[in-house]
Amino acid sequence: MSISDSSNWQCWVSDVTGETSGQLGEVPIVVVAEPTTVTPTFTATIEVPVYHPPVITSVSFREEWSSSGKLIVLQDIAFYDEDGDAYGIDYEIISDPTNGTVADGVISASSQEQKSGTIVTGSWYCIGGLYDVTMQVTLLDYAGYQSNTVVYTMTCHDYYPIIR
Repeated sequence: MSISDSSNWQCWVSDVTGETSGQLGEVPIVVVAEPTTVTPTFTATIEVPVYHPPVITSVSFREEWSSSGKLIVLQDIAFYDEDGDAYGIDYEIISDPTNGTVADGVISASSQEQKSGTIVTGSWYCIGGLYDVTMQVTLLDYAGYQSNTVVYTMTCHDYYPIIR
């Protein structure tokens, strides 16, 4: 036996069995829906943060003279960091005939300055004479990334630039 309604779904009455000696009154009826297969749809979205290392775009040099007449080579390190989280400058001496030492530096540029590109400056104090110093520089960020490493050579000398 099938029962329809206006919403166009159907249900079936299961077999009704029982014994009675008189008129049949109320009989419990079990209504069973037509079996259907439901396929759940679920799309997992996992957002993995993407971090970017700092990028050194150039190293250029300027010269200043100390009050004692010694040359100071200023190293302007241009870089950007898409995440704006660079914090340190790692300098390494590759070759130096004077056996000088170098200290690592700190990046004080704001996050916004780093994202748009900025310059940090290091200083090398020459001790006199004519010689070359080769160094490398790498920048560090809080996500644990390192920038590209740039190797460069500075020339120390005793002569003042000619002023005209």
